[in-house]
Amino acid sequence: MTSNIITILFLFSVLSGVLFFLNSLVGEIVFRRTQKTSKYSSLEKQSFYYTIGLTAIIVIFSIICTGLKTINILFFFPLIGYLLLKNTKDFKEYKVDPIQWREKGIQTVEFTVLFFIVFVLSLFWDYSKSINNDMFLYANIGRTLPKYGNENIFHYFNSILPQTKANGVFPYHYFEFWFLAMLKPLFGKFSAIIILKYFVYNYFKTIIILGIKAIIHKLTTKNSLLITLCILVSSLLPYDDFLNLFETGWPYYSSIWSRPNFLTYLFVLIPFVILILNKKYSLAIITLLCLPLVSTVTAPPVFIFIGLFSIGLFYNKTINKKEFIIVFTTMLSVAIGILLFYKFLGIEIKGLKLTLEVILDKYKLTWKAILFLIVTIPLGLLSLLIPSYILIRKNKHYKQLSLLILTSFLIAIFGIIVFQLGNFIDNFYQFPYVGYSFIYLMVLIILIVSLFSENKLKRYFTIFLTVIGSIYSCSKIQV
Repeated sequence: MTSNIITILFLFSVLSGVLFFLNSLVGEIVFRRTQKTSKYSSLEKQSFYYTIGLTAIIVIFSIICTGLKTINILFFFPLIGYLLLKNTKDFKEYKVDPIQWREKGIQTVEFTVLFFIVFVLSLFWDYSKSINNDMFLYANIGRTLPKYGNENIFHYFNSILPQTKANGVFPYHYFEFWFLAMLKPLFGKFSAIIILKYFVYNYFKTIIILGIKAIIHKLTTKNSLLITLCILVSSLLPYDDFLNLFETGWPYYSSIWSRPNFLTYLFVLIPFVILILNKKYSLAIITLLCLPLVSTVTAPPVFIFIGLFSIGLFYNKTINKKEFIIVFTTMLSVAIGILLFYKFLGIEIKGLKLTLEVILDKYKLTWKAILFLIVTIPLGLLSLLIPSYILIRKNKHYKQLSLLILTSFLIAIFGIIVFQLGNFIDNFYQFPYVGYSFIYLMVLIILIVSLFSENKLKRYFTIFLTVIGSIYSCSKIQV
């Protein structure tokens, strides 16, 4: 048994390095020809490369397998929005620096070693029993997506259900499942559940840790193995347990180690954070529009935020009229595209008939509870965000970090409001999770920045919290 685990560990680590090299190369080729790379640091560019590369590969693969009948087809709207945002002069020929193969090789080795460590940690920091049970459904969906070409949760039942029921699409988070579907033929006899749990999820975790490292470098100019180690350790801290000290009846989940579907949230949110820190607000919004395509459950809070955020930026003259029109039009295109996609290609969902009369009757019975929870659920979030806000006051990127903290809180609030307005509908409780995950990301970033602060009191206080949290996390290890 032990020898099998060691074999899988080394094999998956080597394959992760090969895959990282390839999708980073694809991303670099695309990025270098659409963006002047001198605007960003080496680590920021690296983060863009593997994010763009992996996204491009997954989108193209899913389009081929489904014959265009995939939610990923809508990624072309953010792409068009991005191209429209660029000035004409940016498309004029300029010198494209050659790819630095030695640097890319070093990055690949770093990724491979980090993946190895993450894999080992995943053997001890396992997901809950209910999440592990869900993974069997996820694995079945992923392995059957190319065969049937239907983005729904029926997996192999697509072959036996009546065609009218099985041919439709169903809103879900298929991005990581397409990644699994792409990998399955390459991994031979390994089962889909093993590939998903120990390769796909650990691959995303490794990408996220390197992405956070790029953000930390932006905020502190520090770049070392110690930073990587601190991010890895801090990502394991019991944020969820701390938040849940405030009992609301609806538990908080935010950590990438507690829910695997949060991995794709941070996969999109990290480039968004990098762009905000570089004051590329319009590009940041376009990037955030990819989130509802990666996971449709994020759509309501994200669209509400983007609509208000773009209006606010235009009102404050942070973006000009042209940028506002492009951003807002792209947002409407993605939102309407999602609605039309599931309206005309979706499966008819039979369930609760929600007439206006039924909804109003439910509100009459529960309006006090709804208001109470809308007020009390955010209190747990503020318990993390207020200290985080205090810790960044001396940072030179204070304005952008404050905006990001506010953004994470607002997305969570909008998710909570939508959840409470539809609390009688199954799975509406998931709407705030994208906001919780964003808060987890921001607290993690600020914690690491504070660990390397010049202020001794701030540094020692953060070290103390990290040590206490680490001891508590280690006490929950499953052997």
